[in-house]
Amino acid sequence: PPRPSPSAVRRAFEAFDRDRSGKLSIHGELPAALSHLLMDETSADAAEAMRRYDTDGNGSVSRTEFAALARDLDGHRRKGARASEAAISTAE
Repeated sequence: PPRPSPSAVRRAFEAFDRDRSGKLSIHGELPAALSHLLMDETSADAAEAMRRYDTDGNGSVSRTEFAALARDLDGHRRKGARASEAAISTAE
């Protein structure tokens, strides 16, 4: 599958930025975005994402920080898909 385009990431960010602050808060917006990106929406997952991707330390995830999160998740999914394909090929 193709990588998410910058415009797709922007649209996704804007869809979850309900208060139009330009940031995703850990209370509601970020967990919803993580759930949409196929992650569990637990508070622990949101806290971990905040710790890893809130690079300026302001307590929220900006559009740029969200783009890094989406890019990393996409890379992780691609890596997992390649590992699954390799396991299937080996089993055949």
